Amino acid sequence: MAILDSNVDFWKQINNDDYYTDLVMAIEFSDRDRVSLFIAVCDVDRVQSEIINKYTEQLEPDFRSYQIAINSNNLNPVRSIAELVERESYLQAGGRAVISVVGATSLTSVKLDSNADKPDRDTFFGYLQWTRESFRNFHLPIVFWVSKNIYNLMLSETPDFWSWRNGVFFFKADAEIEIGEILDSQLLFPLNPKSFSSSETSLSLVDIEQLVLRISQRNPDDPLLPNLYNQLGTLHYNRLQTGEYEDYLTEQELAIKFFQQAIITTKRSGYGDRNSLAASINNLAYLYRSQGKWAEAESLYNEAIAICRNLFGDQPNNNLATSLNNLARVYESQSKWIEAEHLYNEALSIRRTLFGDQPNNDLATSLNDMAYLYSSQGKWTEAEHLYNEALLIRRTLFGDRPNNHLAASLNNLASLYYSQGKWAEAEPLYVQALVVLEHILGTNHPNTKTVRDNLQSLRKQLDKS
Repeated sequence: MAILDSNVDFWKQINNDDYYTDLVMAIEFSDRDRVSLFIAVCDVDRVQSEIINKYTEQLEPDFRSYQIAINSNNLNPVRSIAELVERESYLQAGGRAVISVVGATSLTSVKLDSNADKPDRDTFFGYLQWTRESFRNFHLPIVFWVSKNIYNLMLSETPDFWSWRNGVFFFKADAEIEIGEILDSQLLFPLNPKSFSSSETSLSLVDIEQLVLRISQRNPDDPLLPNLYNQLGTLHYNRLQTGEYEDYLTEQELAIKFFQQAIITTKRSGYGDRNSLAASINNLAYLYRSQGKWAEAESLYNEAIAICRNLFGDQPNNNLATSLNNLARVYESQSKWIEAEHLYNEALSIRRTLFGDQPNNDLATSLNDMAYLYSSQGKWTEAEHLYNEALLIRRTLFGDRPNNHLAASLNNLASLYYSQGKWAEAEPLYVQALVVLEHILGTNHPNTKTVRDNLQSLRKQLDKS
């Protein structure tokens, strides 16, 4: 469980559109034979209302939407829901519905009524904790809208109720909303995007595929489809990076297929935000680049850059830097050094402006890639300086924790030393990178094999010397 106010990075990374899609899917997939309890976290009532109205409209006519208001005169949600069911013949007949419990964001931790035994918030917690079993009577999804403060207290104050949750969904107010970063790759392997499979709100790969099939048959232009296809592409994309695949090429083709569908449905239907479209384009281009399909990758990266420039104009933006960096890799792979260096410099300049002296992994990516370009041109001094700067940032960020990006920096600096015949300096770096990758990805992942091969080649040279 994330403590939101003390975890600023977590809160900044929240994307309302992603969590909205997850919430709608969770409601649609809720078990008809038992209660499903969902927690929606948001501090602003207006944002809550907008999202509730949105999923109310989205779910009709399959689901009817009801609201229960919690306040000083009504702090028992079980009783309120029971009264609602008693009034509504549709619910008594087992009709599909979702109940949103609102008002908890306004509950106080002080006694406003001198005759009350305890503050409203504590009374509300008590009802959640001690009437939990009564929720079994309601075979429908119930969404509890709470503030960050209440969410942070729920685990300790309502542990039994909390253990029954089927998902937690986070929503930011307008002032907190930032454009999410476009998914991207390191020199050796891509950055893992937000893993749909690892979140508390996740559905299985099979569940999402079944949901996509059902929705597409009902309405091929349903606004949920672009995001769902992107989620499927992301799942397969993640499995490539974590080694959770049975066949690498099959997994790669599935990722390509679903990113293509995300792009097609977004463009055809007009649904989905432009930044998400750029993310899908960016990821598809990465997969094409990994297959050596330079023309396809270049075209897609240019499209992603055009979207970002249109979105952000002259304002320094990390998404634009990511797309510039990616296109530079395509040019570099084709030995177009001048074009690549120009784009790398623009991306690095944007990130130095954005992050300054703050350790940042995307800044380390730009340093790493520029260093690789210099290394390819035999500019050893410039390359070593940038590789060391990137490695320092990643050691600061990740410490002793095994991490893909740290392994990439270790391997790349080791390869630079190897190219100069500095085998003694290279060997410990290769060893560290291999240990990290075997721990994260296993022994058979292509990235692990790359570093293992590098280390074996180095040791052959050491044996000869």
